[in-house]
Amino acid sequence: MSQSMAAQNDSPAGPSGRVGNGAASEASGLAWRAAAIALIVLAGFAAYANSLDGAFLFDDRDFSDSPRALSWASAGRALASARPLTELTLTVNYALDGLRVRGYHLFNLSVHLLAGCVLFLLVRRLFRRPALAARYGAAADALALSVALLWTVHPLQTQAVTYIVQRAESMMGLFYLLTLYCAVRGFEAAEGAGRDSAPLAVRWYVAAVLCCAAGMAAKPVMATAPLMVLVVDYLFFAPSLRDCRRRWGLYLALAATWVILVSTTLLKANEASAGFGYKAITPWEYACTQPRAILWYARLALWPDPLCFDYMRPALREWGRFVVPAAVVLLLLAATVWLLFRRRPAALIGVWFFLILSVSSSIMPIADVCVEHRMYLSLAAVIALVVLAAYEFGGWALRRSLPTPRDRIRWGRVAACVATGVLIVLLGWRTAERNRDYRSETALWASVLRVRPENPRAKLNYGYALFAEGRVDEAIAVTRDPALAGDPAAHLNLGRFHAAQGRPAPAEEEYRKAIALDPDFAKAHYNLGNLLLQQNRTADAERAFAEAARSQPDWPAAHNNLGIALAKLNDLKAAETQFRLALRLDPDYAAAHENLARLLALTGREGEALQEFAEAARARGR
Repeated sequence: MSQSMAAQNDSPAGPSGRVGNGAASEASGLAWRAAAIALIVLAGFAAYANSLDGAFLFDDRDFSDSPRALSWASAGRALASARPLTELTLTVNYALDGLRVRGYHLFNLSVHLLAGCVLFLLVRRLFRRPALAARYGAAADALALSVALLWTVHPLQTQAVTYIVQRAESMMGLFYLLTLYCAVRGFEAAEGAGRDSAPLAVRWYVAAVLCCAAGMAAKPVMATAPLMVLVVDYLFFAPSLRDCRRRWGLYLALAATWVILVSTTLLKANEASAGFGYKAITPWEYACTQPRAILWYARLALWPDPLCFDYMRPALREWGRFVVPAAVVLLLLAATVWLLFRRRPAALIGVWFFLILSVSSSIMPIADVCVEHRMYLSLAAVIALVVLAAYEFGGWALRRSLPTPRDRIRWGRVAACVATGVLIVLLGWRTAERNRDYRSETALWASVLRVRPENPRAKLNYGYALFAEGRVDEAIAVTRDPALAGDPAAHLNLGRFHAAQGRPAPAEEEYRKAIALDPDFAKAHYNLGNLLLQQNRTADAERAFAEAARSQPDWPAAHNNLGIALAKLNDLKAAETQFRLALRLDPDYAAAHENLARLLALTGREGEALQEFAEAARARGR
């Protein structure tokens, strides 16, 4: 008692001693949180600094090969896509940076660092809740910082951070965390007794709903966020599940954001690579494959090596390979459900891990059955479990070895700082090493083949990457691998390689092999048309371009080149129709504007031709 009173008397006093202590404590806490956030940012930037000059890779080419000038038309196309917010950021990135890759990587890294900071603030508040405060409250800040630091620098995150188009995952993760953080702040405000507590809670709830809506527009995995808010409310705030009904307005508003998913995802269910319309894998086969994938994700969370950009694992169709992984996952799920039923805070770890993965790792078939970026948010659950286990073990070891509480606290802090520091350095070093694999297409696909040497897609892309670097003979040798003999894309690439070396006969042969394997292969028809046009075989080229446009009617380049062939055949009216169709699909298509302008000038419509030349100049100037 006397020590406590002396401590109060030494404190600066305001209107009363307790207020003064509270102000000093709040200032100290704010300074500590600022230092913690600065440490998260510095550690994350150090781990990812060498990623800023990485290349456009794989699906990045979908936008880097067809730049999207910032205009109402391009913004409209972005907002009409399956991931409108993600597409819009890529459009804005292009407006600001063109094809200078550093700006894209800076955006990705900024999103990830912000997510790490929000994770720290969220976990810190949960550790301070009454359900956990007695056990972890005194160490809440240190435990939350450890979780956030390890999550931020963990190499399993590289695919969601360094791979540019996977900003969809990290943006979704940031808005997911912000939704939970704002909801938690609202729950805390609602517990207050002051006059302003209710309006403050409502403001936080509105922020949570806005963040949830933004996440839905970034990636469909956000679908589980409203349920996660309910779980957090049930485990840490509401006396019972029935009491959660008091916040029915919040949950109704959060659920309303699912409308965004209906409009962006379900209406695009015909996309080839995902959804219940995807025919290559049945929902049952996909579900049988996922337990093994989930355990592999957990293994990489604990030991992140080897990492692989493209596993291209087949769906499991044999019972013997499915039973054991499924039994382990079902056991973990059962433990999570039991903990949730008993309202144990530890249930949040299991719910966090499985609920977030459920969108991509349950029964909805997706072409890639195992992809590392799916662990972006779920990784936090594994890291939190490891940090808490280390904390409990350390406390037990210190109680066994040191007699006095003061010694335990002092040596406990030293041990925790050393262990966490060593882990951060090791994980950060591994992340920096992994980023080197993203520095070029050849480096990336070579790294895949080291882990999955039988991966045909990796061989195909490695060959094309070699070709892009001018190593044509090596590209041909790689692409002629027997594993690719029946792949139309391989023959398409071989045709490109031969054409680049000025060998039209073998190039045409390869294009026709690709078409024989897949008669609706638009790119093969298109490339064959270009080859034939170069040889002045215009009628044959026109037929090839017509097949390309028929196979892929929304491809502007196919209509543009078909227009060129028709113009050469003096069918000017049909050529004009094709040029205008190309421009309807892409109003910023400069080459189509120029081709239409020349055709209009040729037919004596100089005024219209000048307008099209001006549009071409505008499009090229963006």
